[in-house]
Amino acid sequence: MPPNHTDKSAYINKFTKLLKDPTVNNQTIILDDTIVGSIAKFVMFGDNEITYWIDKTYWRQGIATAALKAFLKVEQSRPIFGRVAFDNFASQKGSGKMRL
Repeated sequence: MPPNHTDKSAYINKFTKLLKDPTVNNQTIILDDTIVGSIAKFVMFGDNEITYWIDKTYWRQGIATAALKAFLKVEQSRPIFGRVAFDNFASQKGSGKMRL
């Protein structure tokens, strides 16, 4: 993250690099013509990792689960690991490193 998280130019530069990276598969999650989040596969320390973000307004509606199921049909890299961020306490309940 750039020192100033409101720096639009730094954000565009970072996102442009991600879009050009052939190891990244970044998808937008759309519900009823509204962008509600994103899901992506990237490589970290040689492992395929998966990440997602859902707008809080849309939590607890099964959107992340549906997005993951759809994403795994498109993204063929295996195994893919899912890990919970150290500061995401809600997602840490009953989770650890998950292999898909």
